[in-house]
Amino acid sequence: MTPDRLTLQNMKKKQNESFRQYAQRWREVVTQVQPPLLEKETTMLFINTLKAPFINHILGSATKSFSDIVMSGEMIESTVKSGKIDAGESSKRLAPRKKESEVNNVGAYNKGYSKPITVGPPKTVTTSFRAPQRQESNQRLNKEKLQFTPIPMTYKKLYQSLFDAHVVSPFYLKPMQPSYPKWYDTNA
Repeated sequence: MTPDRLTLQNMKKKQNESFRQYAQRWREVVTQVQPPLLEKETTMLFINTLKAPFINHILGSATKSFSDIVMSGEMIESTVKSGKIDAGESSKRLAPRKKESEVNNVGAYNKGYSKPITVGPPKTVTTSFRAPQRQESNQRLNKEKLQFTPIPMTYKKLYQSLFDAHVVSPFYLKPMQPSYPKWYDTNA
């Protein structure tokens, strides 16, 4: 039987298995899944299979590549072995255990199209207010125009490669209908 996304979601790291061994075993199964997974989807599915202490420290790294996640996992594993961080699977329970018949989360599964959702802590935004200074406006006028490194291909080729990788997609707008805003010129 060909493995699918559900098979990947249900895989677990064995007690006697190193993080790298688990990642390699998991990656071997990924190569058999049809349709093939995108790199981002592979990373997200893998992170969702992890338990403490790995999930606690890797969750913020979901945007990294699979190999970066494996390196992070190995560092966490060695830090746990050295005793610098707790393994996280202690016998203490912070919340009482739920009854086996109780259901907390239910999801429908469409073969080949299941995408796990990872919810992280809310991002905090730090803002600082600085009173405007007149010297800054003079400095901006004196600065040279910013120079950017040119891309090694035409914008058409860049767009096509991003489109093929499902990074961007076109967004088509309907033509504006009457009644038009005051700023809209129908003759332009």
